[in-house]
Amino acid sequence: MYHIFFIAKNNAKKQKGDIITLGVLSVLAAFMLYSGLSVLAGLGGVMDESASAHNTSHVYYWVPEEMADPLEKELKDTDGVKEFDRTRTDVVNAQYRNKDKGDGEWSLFQFYFGSFEEERTINKLGVDTKDLTDNDILIPYYLKPQYAVGDTIEFKLDDEIKGFKVAGYVEDPLFATSINISIYNVYVAEEVIEDVCSSHPELVIRGSSLKFRGEEDADIYELHNVLWEKFQDYTARENITNPSVVLEVNWWDMKGGGMFMTEIVMAIFAVFALIIMVIALIIIGFSIRNFIERNMKNTGILEAAGYRTSELSAAIVIENAFAALAGALIGVALAALTREAFGSVVALVQGLPWNQQYNFGIAAAVVAGIVLLVVIACLVSSRQYMKVSVLDCLRGGISNHNFKRNHFSFENAVTPIPVTLSLKDLIGDKRRNIVLALIVAIISISTNLGFAMVESFGNNNDGTMKLAGIEKPDVQVAGDRSLAEDLKKIDKIDKMSFFIQIEPTIKTADKTATVNCDVLEDISVLENYILIEGRLPENDHEICLTKKAAKQLGVTTGDIVYIEYGGERADFIVSGLDQKINHMGIKGLLTDEGAERFMVKIEKVAYYIWTKEGVSYDEIKTEIGKYTDASVDDMAKLISETTSTVSNSMYIICYSILAVTVMIVIFVEILLVRSKIIREYRNYGINKAIGFTSGQLMVQTMISNIPAILLGVLAGSAVTRPVSSAVMSTALMFFGIEKIEADVPFYGLLITLIGILAVALITAFFCSLSIRRVEPIALISEE
Repeated sequence: MYHIFFIAKNNAKKQKGDIITLGVLSVLAAFMLYSGLSVLAGLGGVMDESASAHNTSHVYYWVPEEMADPLEKELKDTDGVKEFDRTRTDVVNAQYRNKDKGDGEWSLFQFYFGSFEEERTINKLGVDTKDLTDNDILIPYYLKPQYAVGDTIEFKLDDEIKGFKVAGYVEDPLFATSINISIYNVYVAEEVIEDVCSSHPELVIRGSSLKFRGEEDADIYELHNVLWEKFQDYTARENITNPSVVLEVNWWDMKGGGMFMTEIVMAIFAVFALIIMVIALIIIGFSIRNFIERNMKNTGILEAAGYRTSELSAAIVIENAFAALAGALIGVALAALTREAFGSVVALVQGLPWNQQYNFGIAAAVVAGIVLLVVIACLVSSRQYMKVSVLDCLRGGISNHNFKRNHFSFENAVTPIPVTLSLKDLIGDKRRNIVLALIVAIISISTNLGFAMVESFGNNNDGTMKLAGIEKPDVQVAGDRSLAEDLKKIDKIDKMSFFIQIEPTIKTADKTATVNCDVLEDISVLENYILIEGRLPENDHEICLTKKAAKQLGVTTGDIVYIEYGGERADFIVSGLDQKINHMGIKGLLTDEGAERFMVKIEKVAYYIWTKEGVSYDEIKTEIGKYTDASVDDMAKLISETTSTVSNSMYIICYSILAVTVMIVIFVEILLVRSKIIREYRNYGINKAIGFTSGQLMVQTMISNIPAILLGVLAGSAVTRPVSSAVMSTALMFFGIEKIEADVPFYGLLITLIGILAVALITAFFCSLSIRRVEPIALISEE
């Protein structure tokens, strides 16, 4: 066995550049793959540990204060309820800003105000509150990037401005991210809440949080269904016509919704790691074939001395496997060292700090997987040994002339000599250039997909909103149905529709689900929907369900479902399936006439309003203010605040991909240029002897790879644009995302093209500096 290791060691010395390149790519792949997979595997643990620490409710209701007492009596003694807790929670739609940061502009959001002085047994704050004062406030953990401890958050309540010092952050796994449910839970002193309620009663809805927990191993969906049925019985008995003002969520759905966006981000991160690994495998194949061709005589001598081709293949496998093993180990070790920093990026999206330990099982699987792939690639590539006889090896392997046409003869060349030599290299070594073009094509696809991610989910909110299925009107205002007639008089409005949200029980023959449904007067105004199949509802007997809700009910387009609400029941045809991620992806869409089949007409509604081009928020607010005193929500700003954490994380990931791309291009170019210089070192001496300068040979070397690189970038960019949506959808199909509308921006294509070419030229320049040290006489005289 020693003789194989001896050959492997000497091979590694000759292939130093190849081995280093493989090692570096293994480091990058292992780091990204472990990071992505460990986060995907640990998300559930993060949520569960936080839920255990805060005794998070299994089922949660927010109800207006007038419903709190009777509902508490109705629900708290339900079979299966082990713990019950009720705390004060008042809803305030308030403008707010960070006094110490930003441009001073106000944003509007829905806040749930609770008291940090109130004792909680369920949904504990987990913060020491004994030293807090009336000037302090506790805010959700996911607002940490926007508000540091000590910053002042101001609320604009009518003409009064109230400021509070941020004293800490509350981890709330039930409402871990505002993308799932758009609410900010904040906590102030009891006296402050009383003051706000008495000073601004028109801005506050007094209410209570009713929190229920079953046994530790309780069937949460069963508990949710039992409580929901009793809630519906109560609303029907009390003739409550607008139960949609109630918020009801359960732990399993909120846990899934809290993890969803993080799963998407990390899945994309892991896919890019696999792309790096594919590049590494292509480089291995190219390097091994290149090495075998350069060392034909040595191979022939070894085979003549009694070595078998299997032993020579084993030597190649050993040297590359050790390089991959070392790189993978460094990669997973680097992931361990940066675990906290990487966890802080994850927290931007998930809204909870990373609390999982290093996953040695995933680290071992990543290392083993990378080494196994490298071993397979080496075994396949080293089969080249079996194709060449001993005599062919001793003669140098291939003849000196292939008798093919000389496409770039010096006699007829119109280009400078260095360029002509480069073109000869391009045509004469087709396989090497095809491999190079393929590698660069994959790199450009990876980079362009990164730009597609930022353009779709980072630079603006449209992509995120469409993926989430959340509409993005210019403004939103609450009012009675009669307000529609007044709003139609405003010529600055382009289109509008009033809507409500309800959560009915939808049943089939053997399955039941509580589905959050949007009810719209005019469904044609919708823009942010992604249909998987069928169409949106047009008639009063039709409903559109998300694919996730349909799967939960076991139905598809054309099937019949039954909606039960407030004691009424109606049948509906599933007209289509769409895709949303808000409300845990369990959504439905109905016409206003369809909702009236099972519920009384609700007078209090909200309006989606799209303004005509060029109309500002202040202008439309003034116009709407002529007909109603209700607040006019600036939806563009509201949505920007909600999705800012996702945008920030997408930026970080895209720039990480760009940094990795630069490193890959550098190492690939170093590998190719150094390989060329080593292979043609003697020819450089001869060329210098007949009059070529070092500068000419350097130019020739620098530009010899550019045509293949340019071809690769163009091919990769041409492929990426039409398939970017399909590639990203495929990467996320395991998370219920079947369709993503993504596009590579033109500036991304341009940066990719110029950036890869520039990095390749700069790298080639520094590598080719060694040509200056070539001594013609010494090389010519060598035997």
